[in-house]
Amino acid sequence: QEQVQRLSSQVEVLLQSLDEHELNGSGDQATHSEPGLLGTLGLGSVIGLTVVLLSRLGTAFARVVHEHRQYAQGTKEDGRSNLQVGLSQFLTFRVEAWIASTPRWKELVLGGFVLVLVVAGGVVLWAVSGDASLGEAVWLSWVYVVDTAAHANAPEGSQRAVALVITVGGMLVFSFLVSILTDNLASLMAALKEGKDQMVLRDHTVLLGWSELVVPLIEEIAEANASEGGGTVVILSQMDKEAV
Repeated sequence: QEQVQRLSSQVEVLLQSLDEHELNGSGDQATHSEPGLLGTLGLGSVIGLTVVLLSRLGTAFARVVHEHRQYAQGTKEDGRSNLQVGLSQFLTFRVEAWIASTPRWKELVLGGFVLVLVVAGGVVLWAVSGDASLGEAVWLSWVYVVDTAAHANAPEGSQRAVALVITVGGMLVFSFLVSILTDNLASLMAALKEGKDQMVLRDHTVLLGWSELVVPLIEEIAEANASEGGGTVVILSQMDKEAV
């Protein structure tokens, strides 16, 4: 948090200097409205988070490279050169291990990719446009991500090419988002079919186990509780819900 706040303050100073430069060089043009404090802090926080994310990714990659060197040196010293693997294969193994140990890895990857795409795209748009502030460029990058038709209105030249690249990245983002929603919905439906959800009931009847005699017993319980709509019966069994 301290690192993010420090980066945010630095970005805020940079934005203020850029705004002062635009105001001083505007001449007799229309007055330029300065960004609000909340907008400046929000932009600084987003850029700061992106810098922190990229730094952590760089640190993780450097750690993997160091571990690969140690692994290669260890296998060479032990005389097991046939067990040596390339850096790409070792990196793939580490990524797979991280995925297996991270429950919400899909959401983390999606959020990080969107953050880097929007901020990096905004910085590039700000560099090639020349007439837009950094905040406007980042917002325009976000628009290109969420609206696949927005890049058609981009000016010709390098700005349109950057907008096209950001739009393609946005298509990948929404494809990944659809796959995440599909997987979560499938997991939810599978959990409902298994019947392992927590029961929140009162004044109900619990039956332990399942056999052919359970159905007549349930009918008798329902008939006895006819005045209350048949009552509620909960069955605790090791069998699957579909089989029951």
